[in-house]
Amino acid sequence: MATFLHTADLHLGQGGGEALPPELARIREREIKASLTRIVDLALAREVDLLLVAGDLFTDRFASPSLLRFANSEFARLGKRVLLSAGNHDPLFPQSPAQVFPWHKNIFFFPPDGFQQLVLAELDLAVTGLSWGRERPGEEQLLGLPQPVPDLFNIALLHGSAGDAASLADDYFPLPTEKLVAAGYDYIALGHYHRPNRWQVGKTCFAYPGSPEPLGFGEPGQHGVWLGDTSQEFSLEFLPLSRREYHTLKWDLSGVTGEGELLAKLTEALAGKEQDLVRLTLTGTLPSGFSLDSRSIGESLQELVFFLQLADETQEEVSLEDYPPGSLRRLFSQRILGELEETPDPTHRKKLELALKYGLGALIEGKVEVGGVDFDY
Repeated sequence: MATFLHTADLHLGQGGGEALPPELARIREREIKASLTRIVDLALAREVDLLLVAGDLFTDRFASPSLLRFANSEFARLGKRVLLSAGNHDPLFPQSPAQVFPWHKNIFFFPPDGFQQLVLAELDLAVTGLSWGRERPGEEQLLGLPQPVPDLFNIALLHGSAGDAASLADDYFPLPTEKLVAAGYDYIALGHYHRPNRWQVGKTCFAYPGSPEPLGFGEPGQHGVWLGDTSQEFSLEFLPLSRREYHTLKWDLSGVTGEGELLAKLTEALAGKEQDLVRLTLTGTLPSGFSLDSRSIGESLQELVFFLQLADETQEEVSLEDYPPGSLRRLFSQRILGELEETPDPTHRKKLELALKYGLGALIEGKVEVGGVDFDY
């Protein structure tokens, strides 16, 4: 029997995205690279027998010789078998970086031209895998999936779209659940989607570990790897690993009457996220005449988190009595407020609220700075 770590989608060399300032992008690039070191350290600490990498170890355009040497050195340090299926961001084809690199003897990439099954009798398991190549694999590839090896624990290592995504991703190797369950494998070790997930159908367990270090605001929550144990009853444990998390928050400022109270509320919103990346959207209705300076607020809060993206979607309380009868401002406000009263649809209400905000701004100040809604720190 054996234990294994299952990871995927490290995207080594990538800088974190989300339009980070250059100095923060460089930090994130180093942290993403260091995720491989943390995985190997964890594998050594847990004394696992096998490391599975389900694709996108690299983002191809960043797969420099130095990065390849780094990955090779880390995997060699583990000293145990490392089995990899290349993904859509690091496909194997003649002269591709990973294909021509002289990998250490404990490292094995599954081929792109058909499934290969490795029988690891000393671990009582078999691993079958397929890499992406120059051509994208399609659902028809599953016709070539070998039969499981009797009396062994059987793993399929695949980079593609399984579960609910299988019917929506024709270009990204659809992996229909019913076909994989019918194949009779015990564990489907998946890569491609960057958020951890697992589900069970019959005796077959499916799992995405997600990217071990999150790469953007679409990847919230804890990130890490799966630890599998095939002894007797199969068990699967998620081990958090990421250095930072991404958070998307909305904070209602309705009723706030002063800047001190406002900053206190926002400080509360950011509590406990000092090491993280936060997208904070300000909502609610502020008193008439309350001037919300998003840039100044962002500068006051930026030291509370690693990275802050601030968006202002607040509305100023509008009173028709503030504008002379017959004035353009009053007629405009009447029209929009009337439509808001009759509109239950939240999407249309949002458009009307923005129209009221920027329309009044244009009428009062003679200009609109829509590009100034979002500020990054």
